[in-house]
Amino acid sequence: MNINELLDELTKRNISLSGRAISKIWGMKETSFSQKKKDNTQIKQKNIVQLEEALGIKLVKDNDSNPTENTLERYFDINIKIIKENCGKKIENIQKKNNLSNRQMSGLLDITEEEYIALLRGKSNINIQTLVNLKQNFKVSIDWFLFDNT
Repeated sequence: MNINELLDELTKRNISLSGRAISKIWGMKETSFSQKKKDNTQIKQKNIVQLEEALGIKLVKDNDSNPTENTLERYFDINIKIIKENCGKKIENIQKKNNLSNRQMSGLLDITEEEYIALLRGKSNINIQTLVNLKQNFKVSIDWFLFDNT
């Protein structure tokens, strides 16, 4: 799979990631990613795995797996309002569990404190990069975070 194929696949799944976000997941400079995109470079298997783990999806179909397994297809079957409400509650629980201030949490999630408070209150949608930061900093599953309503 080359970079353009990857970006096409993400677009088909309604996933919008910036070059900055992808380069962060891959642990490279944004300029390096931009050059690879310009050259339409083949993606290394380890980079595909990194994206799959960060997003909680399967980009490459295994012969043994159901092609719709671990995709974001079920995301559209869930009421967005419920997801927004639960995100705020879950983030607040993570914050309390780790005894962190709003400022510390916003720093770990790489968003402003105002954006963080809006997430807590269910006033804004969580974006992919914030989900990735939650996953990396607090070892939570994106699938659990978005879809577990218990």
